[in-house]
Amino acid sequence: MGLQFEIGEVEERPCAFIRRRVEQRELGAFFGEVLPKVAQHVGMSGGRPMMPFGRYLEWGEHDCVVEGGFVTAEPVAGGGEIESGTIGAKKAVKTTHVGPYDGLSKTHMAVWQYVQDHGLEIAGDQFEIYIDPHDSTPPEKLRTEIAWPVK
Repeated sequence: MGLQFEIGEVEERPCAFIRRRVEQRELGAFFGEVLPKVAQHVGMSGGRPMMPFGRYLEWGEHDCVVEGGFVTAEPVAGGGEIESGTIGAKKAVKTTHVGPYDGLSKTHMAVWQYVQDHGLEIAGDQFEIYIDPHDSTPPEKLRTEIAWPVK
């Protein structure tokens, strides 16, 4: 896989997101639905959506609690099902996945193994920041930053 891991601080940034419990097999549909809604809300609120992200609060056998949203240039107010907050501001194990999104689970497993092998303790919700636009980047070149907060 050729992954490189780094332990370092993740800068705290404002964000806006929608949180839901979804079936894991429906994650693509979830992001396809909520990211345009959040981007529109941010823009209509006078903000600027930057990078889309996913943050995983719970991961069960078949479903998960996930937030899908955007890092924003400045804080924006939430509204309706859209919430505002921050992402980052934690020490984390970080790596960059290169390739299609359907390979992200293998990269997450590699991060988990790294955490275990180095005796680290999980200290927050793992998240992904999608660097490249999926609609104009070939799937094999998509870059996704993955961070697992640790103590």
